[in-house]
Amino acid sequence: MKKIITILFLLPLITQAQNILKDANVITVKGVGFNEICSALLDSGYSIEKKDIELQTVRTEVKKYPKYWNAIYTINIRVKDSIAYISGVLTSPPEGGLFTNEPISNHCNNKGVTFPKSMYGYPFLILNNFALGFKKEVGYLKK
Repeated sequence: MKKIITILFLLPLITQAQNILKDANVITVKGVGFNEICSALLDSGYSIEKKDIELQTVRTEVKKYPKYWNAIYTINIRVKDSIAYISGVLTSPPEGGLFTNEPISNHCNNKGVTFPKSMYGYPFLILNNFALGFKKEVGYLKK
């Protein structure tokens, strides 16, 4: 009985992980408002660099990778029709040079598992955890 309950509990997590597109660079969250997004960013420790209430866009200030890489990233979010479109860019090294304003994307293996320590996969997982924190329908786009 415990095995069945455990499988039923983990099934949504497994199913959700399989729906992430390879090289997806936009995460969508349905059913959220602009103020809710801005509050969640602040609650998550981000500072807002630019906010446009009319266009419903927000960009965070630069944030250093917490671990693994000498890199920085910013998050860009646009809310349209109660759908948040979350994306980001990274720069490494922080002074610029090799990678400047590169889109954050789902860097994964052939089985679709994101590389958690890769320069692109790590911040993608940070963005994904932010999106999953709303506990609403999440989707992935490749633009």
